[in-house]
Amino acid sequence: MGREVVGELTGLRLVKSFLCFQIALFFILLWPFTSSAVTAIEQSRRLQLVYSHLLDFRSNAAPIYETSGTLEVSVDLQPMPDIDARIGAKTEPVETLPVSGRLRLRGFLFDGWMLGISSVPGLTIGKQKATALQTEMGLRKTWGSIQTGLRVSQSLWEILGQMTTTRYKDRLENRQQNIDFSLGLDWSFWQPYAGIGRGILNSEFWIEESQITLKIENHVYSYQFVGLGLRENTWSFNFEQHRTEDFLLHFQLSATQKF
Repeated sequence: MGREVVGELTGLRLVKSFLCFQIALFFILLWPFTSSAVTAIEQSRRLQLVYSHLLDFRSNAAPIYETSGTLEVSVDLQPMPDIDARIGAKTEPVETLPVSGRLRLRGFLFDGWMLGISSVPGLTIGKQKATALQTEMGLRKTWGSIQTGLRVSQSLWEILGQMTTTRYKDRLENRQQNIDFSLGLDWSFWQPYAGIGRGILNSEFWIEESQITLKIENHVYSYQFVGLGLRENTWSFNFEQHRTEDFLLHFQLSATQKF
């Protein structure tokens, strides 16, 4: 009787040990694939956010109060920062332009109100084709040499081209809404300023090679910026440094003609 009980207990221990071994082996074999999948998703999301923030419609101007009827035409230039475009274990380089740009039109109404627009009608540069419509509305006020600006903007983008590999064409569609506040100083020819903003991003990133669509819905983000403007008669030049969330630093340059 005692031997039978001992035999049953030994058999149970063997079965339990075998099951534990199988479970451990399952996780050991599965772990690299799970880790790789999470890494690929995180990298894809980060890449999607980086491209989206670089396309954002920021102010790129000191909040200088202008009289009613003033019209401004600006050319914005944005040197592209280094972008890590790896997805999972892929290390293929992606061809991006060293500088991106946009043409912007601003009109000033009564009491400091401002309207602005920028449009990119299916422009093909290199191996990417971009279509965009961006609008803004703001209010600027002045108290002596102190200048303030409150601005809201909306941006609609579609880009087709090589973003994750050099062999496939991906598609990025963005819808962004922003609000930001800036405070500046009109000091002779110079206009130093700084500001903060928040935005909401909705984005769809279709990766042709994988045949998947990555979505970002109602993503709320914050950004800060500092800038320096220089005015000479009807011309002005501007430098603006941005920090977006905790992973992107980039700057913009602009030249503006006032009419």
